[in-house]
Amino acid sequence: MVSASPFPAQEIKSSAWARYYARHSTFARTAAPRIRELYEATYGAAAERSVLDVCCGVGTLAEHFLIHGYTVTGIDLSEPMLAIARQNLDGYLKDGQARLIQADAASFSVDGPFGLATCTFDALNMLQTSEALSSCFGCVRRALAPGGMFVFDLMTRNGFWRDYNYLGVRDTEDELYIFKSVYGGAGNRVGVRNSSNRSQ
Repeated sequence: MVSASPFPAQEIKSSAWARYYARHSTFARTAAPRIRELYEATYGAAAERSVLDVCCGVGTLAEHFLIHGYTVTGIDLSEPMLAIARQNLDGYLKDGQARLIQADAASFSVDGPFGLATCTFDALNMLQTSEALSSCFGCVRRALAPGGMFVFDLMTRNGFWRDYNYLGVRDTEDELYIFKSVYGGAGNRVGVRNSSNRSQ
């Protein structure tokens, strides 16, 4: 069930994009061990081995923590992303080590507390207003244990100027994927269009 939210949603509805992300994105695989090392170095033996993964996507970062004995709750608004995450984390879901919840990052409530919360790959940039971002921080704070850690990243204006005026094409034997993004600076908005055609 999707949590009710007073904020405009920016949901990834494309199953083609979810498949593409699952096949080609390496960011979470790179970030996960670094985040875990930071967390464990900070808290040592007292580290609470529970993670809230906000905008968990296809479950890649969650899987790293699950492999290392953590319990993980992942939330994401995108059903196509969660569908792949359920496949990827099936065994962990069945044994209760993982939970996946369809919810808006700007307005959610989950059973905790968690020692660590994460939100990676510029996912917070999907929130449409500063009020939605502030609300997300509040939701995470309420879910964290006292003194818990929230690790997140955001794309800055400089990053948008550098990386988001872009046209990319990936053409392989079984996939044609076109990604176009435009950032003009006005209004702090980025326009993105994805299209994908995959042979069966």
